[in-house]
Amino acid sequence: MNTSGKKLIMVLVACVGLSVGAGRMVAAGTFLSDTNSAIVSAAGPQIKFDSTVLDFGVATAGRVIEHNFVFTNTGDQTLEIKDVRPTCGCTVAGAWDSRVEPGKFGTIPIRFTPAENSREIFKTVIVLCNDPSQTNVILQIIGKIWEPIDVTPAIVRFSASSDCHTNQTKVVRIVNNLNQPLVLSEPECGDQAFKTLLKTVRPGKEFELQVTMVPPLKPGSVTVPITLKTSSTNLPVIYIAAFATVQATVMATPPQITLAPGPLPSGVESKVTILNNGAKPLVLSEPTVNIVGVEVHLQEVQPGHQFFLTARFPAAFKIPPGQNVQVQVKTSDPQFPVITVPVFQNRHLTEMLSTSETDQPSQKQ
Repeated sequence: MNTSGKKLIMVLVACVGLSVGAGRMVAAGTFLSDTNSAIVSAAGPQIKFDSTVLDFGVATAGRVIEHNFVFTNTGDQTLEIKDVRPTCGCTVAGAWDSRVEPGKFGTIPIRFTPAENSREIFKTVIVLCNDPSQTNVILQIIGKIWEPIDVTPAIVRFSASSDCHTNQTKVVRIVNNLNQPLVLSEPECGDQAFKTLLKTVRPGKEFELQVTMVPPLKPGSVTVPITLKTSSTNLPVIYIAAFATVQATVMATPPQITLAPGPLPSGVESKVTILNNGAKPLVLSEPTVNIVGVEVHLQEVQPGHQFFLTARFPAAFKIPPGQNVQVQVKTSDPQFPVITVPVFQNRHLTEMLSTSETDQPSQKQ
């Protein structure tokens, strides 16, 4: 037999060998099925998701999005899903398959409800399992929420000091995404500290709402609702919140000095920071304390705006019963001519409260 004949016989034998071996193991960890598909079997449990990302595209506001993340155990031991942890309250995990045998698949149902004023969505869910190669798997939910009427921002924030004399204005953009023209009523606001002005940018399609904080301002925080009625049945009323934080022009932190019960075993130094939140520089002078033996020092840290008021109490210091101890410093601000910082000792404070309760007239039953 010639050489070409021998080669032909060897090829035929090899083809027959492959055909007979179909469905049997041909390599470690690899199986060939009759349909010629391959399943790789790894040692131990192994989790493999069809996809770890849900891209829902564009969804209408208010729509609840539900999805089943499907996974397969491609290992040779039981796969256990120990926990599923959404990273925000708008995403909830349903009853998932907690034990999945080798070669079988399971599901993790996820329910996502977009929060108000959501636009670009990126949410994550952490899956904890006993796969040694990836004990934590991150699932992602991405997409966009379509609003019939866009209100940006839905909350306007202001920050100022109580001596502010300049109006601050924030702009809210209102865009109609519907085919029908939109009509807005005049805005309603329940606080005179804010004024509103509605302007039309494109008739029926785009508007600007100007929100202005008007002095004089009182220290503290306030949230005021602003409402606009609309001609749309999709969103009949637009709600906007105006939030303002107004700081006192002059602040002492901490507002009081609290010492351990007397007599003190050793000397103590207490520091109070005085901040000027106003526009004009502040001048402090003449620090004093109304008890003998205590030293008070004033240091200007940031010229006109930040100061340290330090009181040094000697060893064996004790506030006499019934005496009110105060550290004071004069200022150039006519609204706060004197800053007073009271001094307490824990035992002295307890005695004061007890005396106050004793002095209260008894109530007849």
